[in-house]
Amino acid sequence: MNYNESFIDPSTFSKRTYYIACKFKFDVFCQPNIPGYELLFEETFSTDIRKGIHRDHMVSVNYGYIHNINPELISHPANCCILLAKDNITKGNGCSITLDELIERIHHWDNKLPLAKIEDKLAIAKIPKTQEFKDNMKKVCKNLRTYTDGKTNVRQNVDLPIPEGFWAGATRRKNSKAHNANISKSSKGKYHMYTNGQENIKHDIDLPVPTGYYPGITKGIRKRPRKTKPI
Repeated sequence: MNYNESFIDPSTFSKRTYYIACKFKFDVFCQPNIPGYELLFEETFSTDIRKGIHRDHMVSVNYGYIHNINPELISHPANCCILLAKDNITKGNGCSITLDELIERIHHWDNKLPLAKIEDKLAIAKIPKTQEFKDNMKKVCKNLRTYTDGKTNVRQNVDLPIPEGFWAGATRRKNSKAHNANISKSSKGKYHMYTNGQENIKHDIDLPVPTGYYPGITKGIRKRPRKTKPI
């Protein structure tokens, strides 16, 4: 790897393609030099992000995207660390090593030189985010707003016109409990409940959202009068 190419042209990747390019593409069980390797034989990976163990980017993908760092560095095995789920959640988008430390680790890794040991994985997870990181996040997010059409979320500059059919807000992913609670059990996956604050309607999710309505229901509104038993 050419370490002089540590940074990239921001126009090279969209955020989505950058995150995909930064995914680890190796078998962690074949890399005993990874910090936390022993956890692979004590814990298991889980589909529940709150349980088990995680493969963590020590220099985070989010930090790499903000600072235009080459995804080959972020996805390198020398940037991988095995953490307990709770420790990785605590770490969040922070970094447990600096970019210079990562480049040095990659140089040692590729040339089969001894790596600096990272003993206390819990301490790594609790390293606070730097002020520089916080300032950069503020700059990136300051003028952005999320819009949704009930199925797709987009994030764009607040100075741009709102896309047609979209409104300010976000739609939860389809497999979330909050989303599924608004879908009729008898027609799950075909219809969605919409409300305008005064009326609830069931509407085909493949059709445009009715004007003035948004996904969800307004409690306390009955679709039809309660049936009463004859006297």
